[in-house]
Amino acid sequence: MTRTEQALKLAKKMGLVRPKDLAGFGIAPVYLRRLLHAGELVQSSRGVYKLPTHRPSAYQNLAEACKRIPGGVVCLHSALHFHGLLKKRPAETWMAIDRKARKPSLEGLAMRFVRFSAEGLKQGVEEHSIEGVPVKVTTCSKTVADCFKYRHKIGMDVALEALRQCIRQRRCAKAELLRCAEVCRISTVIHPLFGGADMRIIEPIAPRRGATVARERWKSNCRASSSVRRAKFKGWQCGQKLARNWRATEGQAVL
Repeated sequence: MTRTEQALKLAKKMGLVRPKDLAGFGIAPVYLRRLLHAGELVQSSRGVYKLPTHRPSAYQNLAEACKRIPGGVVCLHSALHFHGLLKKRPAETWMAIDRKARKPSLEGLAMRFVRFSAEGLKQGVEEHSIEGVPVKVTTCSKTVADCFKYRHKIGMDVALEALRQCIRQRRCAKAELLRCAEVCRISTVIHPLFGGADMRIIEPIAPRRGATVARERWKSNCRASSSVRRAKFKGWQCGQKLARNWRATEGQAVL
């Protein structure tokens, strides 16, 4: 079997192939170019090749993005669409990369990158196979928590709608969502949105006694403490505001 035949066989097996994928088999990139000129392969995007008879799936953009960035994780809008929490397909592919990683320069793909910590790239991530390409996607609970963490990038309305759809479709448990919120350090934002232990029932949050005293205690502690406590107080304020808006829009509804 010639090198050209080997390259074509591997392309049929992988679905989407790059010159780097064939380097481990001792096949030079020139054989892919020969197959391209012969019409045996077509170029899906820069550096990615596939068979002309290859049928693209609904998530081909995710497969192409993860093929060119193996260490990236699909997140936010793209993850919401993948899990069925967002009906409209986003115009850009949202991908999380490490904080210290160099921003990839990709041509032919509409990408939007978000910086995650090393722990955020490992916790709440599941792997799927799309067109023979391993694709890392954040779980439903992690995706919703990320939407609240990056609410200033994607909008608070998107985060709230993602939470509503996640509850209505019963895609995750409350404990799992709160655990992901702790990983994203937004527990004070998400926790006030739940009035009961069961996520299927969203009840109005009853005002607690001494709420004003607790608020003043928070203020005094933040004035005398470090910036970490100041950030926690701002998160607490945001959570209380979200809870009020949630009660005003949802009320007492059984989902």
